[in-house]
Amino acid sequence: MQWFIYCLKNYAKFDGRAGRPEYWFYALFSTLIFFILQFLSSMLGLQYVMNELITVYPLASIWQVVTLVPSLAVGVRRMHDINRSGFWLLFLLLPLIGWLLIMIFALLKGNDDDNDYGSPNFSPI
Repeated sequence: MQWFIYCLKNYAKFDGRAGRPEYWFYALFSTLIFFILQFLSSMLGLQYVMNELITVYPLASIWQVVTLVPSLAVGVRRMHDINRSGFWLLFLLLPLIGWLLIMIFALLKGNDDDNDYGSPNFSPI
């Protein structure tokens, strides 16, 4: 939970590096909160069916908008940890291949020493 709060506090920090724990704990808690809000929207009857394939859950949608910048920031910092530019996140615009590529990059171990984007700082404090 400390990593999640750390990412929210540094919501617009695109410089520096993010280790695997920071990135994956942020992704875990963000996803859990998303599904909880989706469930709450459903229980409160706040879901809207746009057509047979698309259902909108307003609380979960608001959460996605609120966490868009922190998610991008931690993603960019994660790319920096493996000595890649944050522009690699643009591959997320490619539906399957891009997602798989970024997933593989996010799983890679970062550089132990300094790289082009700074020194490793893996403390949530």
